[in-house]
Amino acid sequence: MITWTCHICHEERPDDRIDVLTTDLSADFGMPAGTVKQNVRYCNDREMCRIGARTKRLVHDALARKVLADGHRAEVKERA
Repeated sequence: MITWTCHICHEERPDDRIDVLTTDLSADFGMPAGTVKQNVRYCNDREMCRIGARTKRLVHDALARKVLADGHRAEVKERA
């Protein structure tokens, strides 16, 4: 069985109980749309996790600025 860890409650859950919210953070860094994105895994059957996913920030300012300044681009493939 495939499992994932929720970024909100940090519990390991079965695949069918985890969804991913992709958020474009490019504007926060003055970058073109689609440059900086984050994928937050959350429990789709827990209201606390669904709400928390909307405000969770995995990409921190200092790290994002360093990565962008170094000219790196992280490609993250979304789950099917």
